This record gives sequence, structure tokens and C-alpha cells, in this order.
Amino acid sequence: MTEFLEWLKEDGAIINEKLITIVESEESGRGLIASDIIEPNTTILSIPFTLFINIKTILFGNKFDKFKKKFIENNSVLQQYLQSNATQAIILTILFEKLINKGYWDVYIKYLPNIFTTPFYFKQHEIDLMSPIAKKLFLEKKENCLKEYQELCSILKNNIFFTKEDFIWAYHIVNTRCLYLDLNQNKKENNITLVPFLDLLNHSFEPNCKVEFKRNQYEVISIKTIQKGEEFLFTYGQHENTKLLIEYGFTVPKNLNNVVFLDDYLKNHLKSINIDDKLFQLNFNILKEKKLNGGKYIVDNYEGIGWKLKGALKVLLLTNKDHSLKQFHKWLQMDVSTQMLNEENEKKCLIAARELCLNCKKDLLQKREFLLQIEEPHSFPIKMIQQMNEEEIDIVENCLEKINNCLTCN
Repeated sequence: MTEFLEWLKEDGAIINEKLITIVESEESGRGLIASDIIEPNTTILSIPFTLFINIKTILFGNKFDKFKKKFIENNSVLQQYLQSNATQAIILTILFEKLINKGYWDVYIKYLPNIFTTPFYFKQHEIDLMSPIAKKLFLEKKENCLKEYQELCSILKNNIFFTKEDFIWAYHIVNTRCLYLDLNQNKKENNITLVPFLDLLNHSFEPNCKVEFKRNQYEVISIKTIQKGEEFLFTYGQHENTKLLIEYGFTVPKNLNNVVFLDDYLKNHLKSINIDDKLFQLNFNILKEKKLNGGKYIVDNYEGIGWKLKGALKVLLLTNKDHSLKQFHKWLQMDVSTQMLNEENEKKCLIAARELCLNCKKDLLQKREFLLQIEEPHSFPIKMIQQMNEEEIDIVENCLEKINNCLTCN
């Protein structure tokens, strides 16, 4: 730690060692804890722009000259590619510093984690145990990662100096540790930066500090009293556990942002009921017009039935009689998710949603029983999958209670 802190301070970082201690745990990896009581609005540390790794410092700064000389100066195709892809620029730079140069940035590189806890590092049978939507989103993420790997290899050609595993590691460094920073890039996704030391901060939905960019540096500032031994935490955003697991490799117990996707259950329900083809196509056209198609039909902790699912059910269950109502066209001009066409349509929507939830709950309970039989119940992936399954059961049961209350009132 001493070498790392000295390296940071040499380039202008301000870190009060009397207030900060680096710790490491199995659950959250490395983190920062308070060594003393810290009052609100205290600047805990500041890291100057000269220590950032982003598209500007890489291409126009003076700390990556060896990288630029070896790869960019005589390769206009690579230069143009990296200028439009910050993720790839940071990945390639980190890999160069780790595997070839081992110069100025080596102190920071050595402090980075060697392995991550995202599904990239799960065994295949663990991936197969993820919920269908989580598995789908992860496979899309993996496909995108490997696509970027192939793109970079095709440009480097005979100058490839890293393996696929090396690339995935660097991809995770960028994906799990970068902050958003407005660098005046045309593409929003290029406004990202790595900030050494600050990237040790872990996530909480109830943070005790904030991160601000001002005076050409990132500062970490306390927003409440932080007790001695308490971890410094800021928020990565209001994300559900599926996103947190895939993007960062952790989940949050009792996460109120969690949702359950019922896309497949809706498809199966529509197949099971007899709707005239002509009527179904008419309803489906309305669904597209109202931008209620395309999936992501959820139930959650707040509304119960998500607004998109509610609107889709109302539209897809319209009858010929509904289409002939005087108020029908007026209703179509409104937000169909929140506005009622008639009591019959509203009731059909609730009954259908209840059936979707009951079918989902049945599958989740079966999965619970299966997970309990697994021989390695204490492995990190299995514990995360079990936790997510239990919370999905809670959400569906909560939604069923709300639906039943509405049907009783009606």
C-alpha cells in the first residue's frame, strides 16, 4: 500500500492516510474504510486528471508515449479506431502496460484485481442456473465482449500480444471500475475514465460519500458522519441485481430495484387463449403504435404489475366489442397503461397477470427445490443465484397479493 500511495502523491494526489485504510474481504474485494470519525462535507481524497486513464490522456497525454510509439504512430487505422472507441483504447493501454512496458503505471496495474466474480467466471452449469433473462443478458454481454476482442485482433494483425483471457480481464477492469466523465466526446460511451485509488470505492444504495469532478480532479466528499471502521461507499446507480451481477459481479440483498421478467409467460399465455387471428393482428398493431411491444414485461416491488405489462395486456386482450365502443378511439389517445377502457377489460388484464405470476411462481419454487439439492451450495455463484431466486419469489408473491386485492375490490 505504501508504494501505491507514494506513487499517487508524486503526481499530485491528496490522500489523508490518517483517515483512510485499505481493506480486503471475500465478499466485496478491496475497499476503503475510515480510520477515524469523519464529519459531513469533508474532502477525503482527491485524484488529479494527470492520473486518469481515458481517451484524452492516452492519445494526447505524455504518460503513454511508449504505447503510442509502438502501436499508434505508424498505424492510422488503429489510431482512428481507438479515437472512436474509448473502451478499446483503455483496454489496449492497460494490457500494454501490464504485459510489455511495466513502467510508470506498473504500481497501479499490480493493484488491480486478477479475477472477477461476474458470470464470465462462472462454470457452465452455474450459468445455466441463472434466470432466463439474466442468462440472455449475460450471453449478449459476452458476445459483445468477444466481438470487440475480434475487432481489435483484426486491426493489430501480427502485433497481437495478449490472449483472449487477457482481453476479458482488461474488459472487466474498464467495465467494473470506470467512471463517467464528460470529455466532450461525440459518443456518450466514450466519456469514461479510470481513476486510480478512487476505483477502490464500493457501492451502496445508502452512500456516505459522493464523487465530484471539479478543479480538474476527482474528489471524494463525505455526505454524512462516517464512523471509525465504517466503509466509504458511493452509489453506482439504481440498478436491479441482474444488472449488478452481470456488470459488476455482486448483488444487493433486499434490493428494491429488482424486477421479474414475464416475457416468456406472456407469450405462452397468448398461445393458450383463443384469439381470432384478425383481431390479434389488429391488437398487435395497436401494441406497436403505443410502443408496448419488444418485451421487458415486468412485475416489481413498487407497482406490482409494471406499466408496460399492464398496457400490453389491456391491448392484447381487447375484443371486437371493445373496438366498437364510442370511447375506444379517445382511450387510444391516452396512456392505456394507466387509463381504463372499461371494467371488463380491466378485470381480464388482472386475471391474465395473475395467471402469469402463478406460472412464474410455480417455476421459481421448483427452482428453489433444485438449488437446495446442489452439492456446492456455498459457492459464490450458487449463493447469488439462490438469493436472486428467493427475491424473485418475494416480488411475484407481493404482486399476486396486490392483484388479488384489486380483484376483490372489483
